[in-house]
Amino acid sequence: MTRNLPPPANSAVMFVAFVIGTAGARNIEPSGWIVHAGSCRSAFLPGAPLAFTARTIPANVSVASWHWNVSLAPASAKVTFSSPNSPTTTAAFSSEGVYRLSATADGRVGTLVVEVYDTRLGTQDGTPRNFSYHLDTLQKVFTGDANLPIDPVAVAALKANPSITAVPAVGVHPRVLFSPADLPDIRHRLATTVPGRAVFTQIRDRIVRQISGGTDSLGRFYTLANRTGKGGSGPDPEGALFDMA
Repeated sequence: MTRNLPPPANSAVMFVAFVIGTAGARNIEPSGWIVHAGSCRSAFLPGAPLAFTARTIPANVSVASWHWNVSLAPASAKVTFSSPNSPTTTAAFSSEGVYRLSATADGRVGTLVVEVYDTRLGTQDGTPRNFSYHLDTLQKVFTGDANLPIDPVAVAALKANPSITAVPAVGVHPRVLFSPADLPDIRHRLATTVPGRAVFTQIRDRIVRQISGGTDSLGRFYTLANRTGKGGSGPDPEGALFDMA
């Protein structure tokens, strides 16, 4: 394993998925449709295979041939697809590591990344691979497809501006997933696109419910006494994941 990420319920991870996932639309074919393989996922061993459903955007594209394959995997690792020639399949992973899966529809490709943790291996860099959750909880809560809506307005904007910014100079940050030159576009998409607004609202709600207090997007009011994560009685008990003190 080369990375140690928290489970994807974390709003920061959702933001990263938004940045990477929507930036991936830069590879849109000029004739106007793409393959969306789904959101990046986490998986936990030993556990049930993950379910995947690829689709075209727009949805009314007639596809003659679908195929799933593995384009990146750890050495000697194996991925078993239940229905490799269907848009809907499950995938079972043999070992821990980072995998990139590709869904191909009539020659056009969509990809996603799956990070697999083997809970039987104990800790990694001092962090339990099960993040102190039971396996059934990990499977139920942390392995699903985020299923963020794809905004046609954002897709059209990315088609019109397909450039990818250069890596910034040493010492200039942010630099890993995006650069300072990308920030105006990211801020614009967070404010004006459907998935961007959804992610930004969820990030703000997490802060209100678990850190600052205040009123969330559903009109619920939180104070330091009842915010989640400090033993309060708020409606989102998963808050303890973000506030371990």
